[in-house]
Amino acid sequence: MSSKSVLTNAIDPRLIQSIFGGRPTLARFISVSEAIYATRASNYALLTLLVWDMIITFPREIEVVWKSKWTVVKVLFLLNRYVTPWFMAAHIWALSGRAVGLSDKRSDESESKRVG
Repeated sequence: MSSKSVLTNAIDPRLIQSIFGGRPTLARFISVSEAIYATRASNYALLTLLVWDMIITFPREIEVVWKSKWTVVKVLFLLNRYVTPWFMAAHIWALSGRAVGLSDKRSDESESKRVG
């Protein structure tokens, strides 16, 4: 089974309807599936490039950044350098379909507690 067919089977038809509006068709479903596949693939590639850049520039970073005095610019650089990959990884995980508990729907139990 190809990765595209696995991806296509995993997408809720209501998602396609909310994206395109109207009655979902097979062509629209395939189009959205391909767009999601391309987005996921590019996210993985970009995270890989970011980590690769961090690895190859780390010796220079130690020499230039870590040995310098602490300034606002240094703190901003380090935050951007080390927080960004974590947010990218969290973003990829949330969009992967493997994230649990990230639904915007409420369960019947929580709804009854809220009302009653």
